[in-house]
Amino acid sequence: MYELLNDPLTTSLISRSGKNNRIVVGVPHHAPLGTHKLPTLNKRSADENAGLVGIKLAKILDCSFIIACNYSFDVNKFRGSDYFRIIKHWQPQILIEIHGHGNGNAKYDIEISSGNIERNYLAQLLAENLNSINSFHPDLAKYSISGDFQKIYFQATASKTINTDEWLSLHIELPLTLRKPCSGTDKTANNLSDLFCYNLAESLKKIFESNNLNLGENYAV
Repeated sequence: MYELLNDPLTTSLISRSGKNNRIVVGVPHHAPLGTHKLPTLNKRSADENAGLVGIKLAKILDCSFIIACNYSFDVNKFRGSDYFRIIKHWQPQILIEIHGHGNGNAKYDIEISSGNIERNYLAQLLAENLNSINSFHPDLAKYSISGDFQKIYFQATASKTINTDEWLSLHIELPLTLRKPCSGTDKTANNLSDLFCYNLAESLKKIFESNNLNLGENYAV
């Protein structure tokens, strides 16, 4: 699996059903570090290393995940894509989709959307919880976070996996520094990406509980 995630030339769809597939972590635009563009007609930017973040988060939540690697089209923009169909087959209650940005368009370091203004409460709640938890970690506290649909750049309005009534959705845009392992050999230093994943999982757990989402016991962190 990790060989496929790190291969810039192979197109693959990696999925695994977890103990709790009422939660699904999706990554539609993964490419290895150093691969800046996906092989699409318009050469859209790749979400470098986002797949590894997705797997880490899914392991913490003990839930299902699906990752599209080096795809030649936008798999989350088409209901007929294999990516969409597998998510639909699992019939999740919530989809957490991990993306990456780095082209300077983002207005915040971390942008969270539920695809439209009507479901904005869920994105804002996650942003508030995540910001609160990150504030206890100096290396993460510096990252700005917003779930305000009217203020963020990445609203995910064109995404079919986000804009659907079949499940609740959270579209999370991350900078590259939170998608790649820390460099260096200091064993006492936290891996920033791993630490962020744990904080994100804890924040998700809190919004699941506060919204009385019946997701079972397996999501506990």
